[in-house]
Amino acid sequence: MSDAVDRTRETTGTSAKREQRSIIVAAGDETTCEDVCGKLIEMGYDVLCRVSNGNEALEHAVRLKPDLVLTEIMLNGGMDGIALAEQLGNRLRLPVVFLIQYLDDDLVQRAQLTGPFGFVMKPFDERELKTVVEMVLYKSSMEQALRMSEQKFSKAFQMTPDSVNINRLSDGMYIEINDGFTVLTGYTRDDVQGRTSLDIGIWCDPEKRKTLLRGLMESGEVKNLEAEFRRKDGSVGTGLMSATIIELDGEKHILSITRDISDRKRAEEALRLSEERYREFFEQDLTGDFISTVGGVIVDCNPAFARIFGFSSLDEAVAADPHVIYKDSNDRRKLYEKLEREKKLENLELEARRTDGTPLYLIENLIGIFDESGRMTHVRGYVVDNTERKVLENALVQAQKMESVGTLASGIAHDFNNVLNNILGFANQLKKYANDPTRVLKYSESIEKSAARGAGLARQLMSFVRRKNRESAVVPVEEIIDEVIELASETFPKSIRVQKTIAPLQFQVYGDRSELYQALLNLCLNARDAIVERSETVHESRIDIAL
Repeated sequence: MSDAVDRTRETTGTSAKREQRSIIVAAGDETTCEDVCGKLIEMGYDVLCRVSNGNEALEHAVRLKPDLVLTEIMLNGGMDGIALAEQLGNRLRLPVVFLIQYLDDDLVQRAQLTGPFGFVMKPFDERELKTVVEMVLYKSSMEQALRMSEQKFSKAFQMTPDSVNINRLSDGMYIEINDGFTVLTGYTRDDVQGRTSLDIGIWCDPEKRKTLLRGLMESGEVKNLEAEFRRKDGSVGTGLMSATIIELDGEKHILSITRDISDRKRAEEALRLSEERYREFFEQDLTGDFISTVGGVIVDCNPAFARIFGFSSLDEAVAADPHVIYKDSNDRRKLYEKLEREKKLENLELEARRTDGTPLYLIENLIGIFDESGRMTHVRGYVVDNTERKVLENALVQAQKMESVGTLASGIAHDFNNVLNNILGFANQLKKYANDPTRVLKYSESIEKSAARGAGLARQLMSFVRRKNRESAVVPVEEIIDEVIELASETFPKSIRVQKTIAPLQFQVYGDRSELYQALLNLCLNARDAIVERSETVHESRIDIAL
């Protein structure tokens, strides 16, 4: 017996090694009480009190909370040792050791009903007393630790919001479920009592249960098994299950925890469908869509983008040098700097290059993508091929120019005729007065002026009708006005005077010089036509260009 006590001390680090254990002694016989208390004190135990009355012993136990109570069955007062042990067990869960002088079958049977931890026979053997006390204290501490562990497990079992259930491994019968199981499935304890998971049809796919069992048999545990389950109302959810094998009363059981991920799965499915719709829209969109870095590297693009720029595939477009599609790499840099300031740019007209080097005119919308610090990290763009419209627009402008030339044709012909007549007339005079140096000089200068006038008129016309691409630049407005007035003065009927009234400020605008010239000339032509149609009786009219 002593060897057992020594082993107990070694494995548990007993009272003497850790702390002094406290004991209350209750004995109706004063001699017995003194004897027991003396031995306990010598053994190193803390005797909190010694009483002969059962009620007093209970009061002291409630107040002092000892580790152990040693009591005789026969005590003074209305409460004997058996009643005391029953109260201590029910109220305080304290271990009790009965001190008995002889074995009385009736008393022993009554005492055993209280579930005592041990008996010590009088007269007391110190070795036996110590052994019983040590064994009782060890057993009590183990049961207390077990109770605390069970309480913690029970609390965790019931309080967790996840579904927790224990099933017998051999047949899958439900042993215990928590409230989370009821919330998840709709089944109560009464619904699953004495039934298996197959009985209630909780597995939508029974093969998943077989997968769970195989995993448990192979490794003893299964983590994050995703499976669909059928609720009591027939609805279907998705759970993420982890399970392990535990042993209860010598029999193997399955402890499983299941988290409801139905909402997450629905969200994932909705996201997947949304991404598919977006990808389908992205790929089928006729607009060239792309995402690029701030450095201009294409991260992603759709087939329309590759087609617009002449790439043979999306991979080629993504791998391409971004600078080759811009007419000037500085244009891209300036554009992205402006985008970073304004966050979004709309309806930009840009000139780019296809992969074969041909011009490409685009209408582009850009949106900046920024990180949490406000730094632009990527650019999302949408481009429309405007090349065909641009070509038609340029052709229309050229046609309008030719129409204007046609409208001016009669005046131009008349003016050129006057120039030629002057040249011919003065040439004849030269022949006539070839020997008169003064007149030769005079007529020569007149011929030179007439030829210069004709050359200037031709130069204006050639500049006007020359086919040019639209180029925006800073244009001096007054200079354009002077050129229009000069051409109009030379070609309009002499009865119409063109006059400008302009403020002293030096106007400059940003635009296309040829288009501005065309617009002003068209205004003058319209004014000339109105004067000719409505003022035939007026000998002289005036066109004012005022700014």
